[in-house]
This record gives sequence, structure tokens and C-alpha cells, in this order.
Amino acid sequence: MLDTVRIVVAGGFFMLLVLLRFEAEQFGAAEYDEPRNYYRTGLWTRLSWYALGLALVAAIYVVHPYPHDDLYLVGGHRQDVLVFGLGLALVGAVQAGAFAWFRYGDLRLPPATAYPGAGLNALATAAIDEAAFRGALLGTLVTMGVPGSTAVFMQAIIYVLVTRLGGSDRHPYMLLLALGIGLATGWATLSTGGIGAAILGHAVTSFALFVCTGHAGQVTLRGRDPEELEGRRRAPEGWLDARRALRTGRGAEPLGLIDVRTPHASTGPLPEPRNLEPALLNLEPAPRNLEPAEAAEFVPPEPAWPPIASDGLIADHRRTASKPVEAPSDNGASVRRGRSPRRATGE
Repeated sequence: MLDTVRIVVAGGFFMLLVLLRFEAEQFGAAEYDEPRNYYRTGLWTRLSWYALGLALVAAIYVVHPYPHDDLYLVGGHRQDVLVFGLGLALVGAVQAGAFAWFRYGDLRLPPATAYPGAGLNALATAAIDEAAFRGALLGTLVTMGVPGSTAVFMQAIIYVLVTRLGGSDRHPYMLLLALGIGLATGWATLSTGGIGAAILGHAVTSFALFVCTGHAGQVTLRGRDPEELEGRRRAPEGWLDARRALRTGRGAEPLGLIDVRTPHASTGPLPEPRNLEPALLNLEPAPRNLEPAEAAEFVPPEPAWPPIASDGLIADHRRTASKPVEAPSDNGASVRRGRSPRRATGE
């Protein structure tokens, strides 16, 4: 009865370990430990993920009544561990280099300062993954009576689903790599009786992938890599961009096909006109500082459009402005243009 309770509690720790593996993206660990992108987090955040994972593995090892025999939480036979471990490491390193040559045409070696963190991430992630999936999960399936080959295949499928390396924004190679690691390390665990060879092969494969591609696991499709996107923005090799960069000096933005920023024009209100004569406001210039003879001959130019009267009708500016009003006649009738003689006499 006590052993059953301990097995159930160990199963609970295993489920917490699976949930922690799901949250690797939030911690920036495992395959999300990228040198330069939005997955990058602080050092202590990544170390906390490693510490929590190893603590849960230790809890499973302590609580389970038979961690060596049932869960394969042991190194295995020394000679077999070296043979299988080195064989898996060699195959993993070769395939990582071949993929980098096929995908990028060269080995994209990261800066030397990134190697210590990448090595720690590869080793800690391999220990947590192998203890959880090739140890606790595979051992439980075999103990329940599932055939070895079927158990290896089942735990590999679960491992691929938990790591989510088959996302639509990732290269199909990552899905095949995760499946291959699950199958190969599961077979090595059953052959050696422990997870020592699996940890060695998994760690070397992950580190070789980082060294050859510059990615811990976020290998994108062709044309979507940050370096490739930046290369599209730059001018072709051998060309010079005649435009100026936005900034100069240390830390300047890369020179690309960009528009130069120009200062914005003033958006304040325009100054109001002052000391303007009514003739200028009506678009009719008046004579200024002219001699009496010249002023008498000055005729203002006609406007380009006829003025609009107060009643909304277009008035004949030329007739109303050029003809003077005639003086009244002797009979008192007004001949002012536009008025009726009948109205002037009161009839």
C-alpha cells in the first residue's frame, strides 16, 4: 500500500515536470535559449528553470520505491554507456553539420561568448528530458507490460508533442530531429539499462546544432531568418546606397533602403495681415505715392471674376463701375441707371 502511494506521488512529480517543460518558452530555456531574439531572458530566469527541473527529477528519484529497476534513473553499464553514448554523439554532430551546410551553405559559428551558456543549456536540458521521458515515462510503460518497441515509439511521440518543435513557423527538420532523438535515446536506454548514454548523445547533439546553425532550436524556414531578412533590406553586394543613414556613429542603424527624415514644417497659425488698405483686401491695388497726373490716368485692373452682389446675383462690374451717375433733368425725373422714371415721379 505504501509503495502504491509513493508511485502515485512520483507520478504527480512527473506531471509537474511535464508542465515545466511546456513553460520552457517563458523561461527562455531548452530550445528557446536563443542568443539574439525575443525568447532571450535573464541568466537567473534560465537557471531557475534548470534548478526546478533537476529538483523535480530528484523528487521522483527519492519518492519512487524502485527508481533504478522501474524508471531507469541510473547511468547504466559503463562500457555500454560509452559505446552507445559516443555513437549517438557522433551521429548527432554529423547530421547537425550536414543540415547547416544544406540550409545555410556554411557553418554559422556563434560568438565565443555564447558557448558556455549554450553548453550549460544543452547539458541541463538533456538531463531533464532524458530523466522525464526516457526514464520515468518509458520505465513506467515497460513496467505496465507495454512491449519495448511500442513503449519507445509512444514516449517519442509524447516527447515531440511536449517540446512543440513541430510548429508551423519552424523548419521541418526540428520535428524530425526531436522524433529521432526520442527514438534513438529510447533504444539506447533499453539497451544499456540506464539513461547515461541517452544524456550524452542528446547533449552533444543539441550543442552541435547550436554551434553549426547558431540556433538552440528555433531554426526557421528558408527566407525567414533574421539575418536573411536584414540582407533583403540592404543594397546588393557591390552597390553603394546614395542615401544617408538615419544615425551615424557608434551603435548606428545599418545602412539600408530607407528614407531620410526631414524636419517638419511649422504648423503654427499664419500671421494676420496688418496695415492693409481696403483695396488690397479686395484684390484691387490702389495707387500709392503717384504724381497727380499719373494718379488721374491710373485705372485699376478688372478682377478675374465678377463680384457677387448682396442678393446673390452676379453684378456687371464693368458697367456699374465705369459709368457715372447722370445729373437730374429739369423736369425732376431721375434718369439714374437702373431706376424707373415712373417711380422717380411718384406715379
